[in-house]
Amino acid sequence: MGKDDKNGSELRASSTDEESTDNSETGELVQLLALQVYHLPGNNCPQDWWQFMVNNHPVFGICCHNNAHPIKARTRVVALIGTITFGLAMTNLFYLFFLWNPEYDRVLASITTDNGTELLLTTGMLLLWTVGSSVHSMFNLAMWHIAACACCRSGGCFESYACCPSFGKHMIRFFVLCTVGFCVMIILLRVAINDQEQEDSNADDGSIDRGIDILLDDQLELNVENVSQFTFLLTYLVEMVLALFVYYPIGGTILFSGILACGFKIPLLGGRPYEMTCEERRNSRRQGASSTLRSNVDI
Repeated sequence: MGKDDKNGSELRASSTDEESTDNSETGELVQLLALQVYHLPGNNCPQDWWQFMVNNHPVFGICCHNNAHPIKARTRVVALIGTITFGLAMTNLFYLFFLWNPEYDRVLASITTDNGTELLLTTGMLLLWTVGSSVHSMFNLAMWHIAACACCRSGGCFESYACCPSFGKHMIRFFVLCTVGFCVMIILLRVAINDQEQEDSNADDGSIDRGIDILLDDQLELNVENVSQFTFLLTYLVEMVLALFVYYPIGGTILFSGILACGFKIPLLGGRPYEMTCEERRNSRRQGASSTLRSNVDI
């Protein structure tokens, strides 16, 4: 009986050690995913690039993220709503700026279609599709860091607090609500300015009723042939596509490569090469610690 009890206790201790090892590995993986790392242990370069994109992309990440990722699909949908409203707010801000400063909004190119419709490319559109989309991409990266809240996840410095793991989820919802409120305010401001300009133009003509009738007729005669009436919507859609599917992958790839660090070991800009170096240092320290422990046991 004594021998059986001893064997049973050894088996229980072994299973306990395996469970603790699995838990520590899972906690380390959750922490790495929350930190938006460029390298996971055991991955090569293409695998690391793919896991970085599918785990952090605002659209693809909803369905393709790792099961152990702390940001789940529901939170990702909320973040996507936030990025859509931020893009709308950004488009309206650029629209208002060039509405108040029309001297800066110059026509760069024009294309006339077969049915006589003229499509214009202005400096306002170009700045929105470059500067605005770049700011939009940085906004997406910042939102993912807020939602992940790595310090409160498994392996983080505040993981012992019971309320902390869900802090990022609640924080991103509050952040998205603020973004929606800001977007609504900008849209109302734009509508008020357009209404005021319409009233001023009608007053200058001396026929307000006729101006209102013309406005109503224009609203009723919306058709696909008059593309100029949909310029704002098309500009917004182009900005969203560029921010999500062009600038975000390009910016993520640049950060992943570590080219911005210029050869220096910088945590935020070092990319995958910096994290590979850190992993090698951790492995060497672990090997040194394990060899020291074995030597002490032998003694």
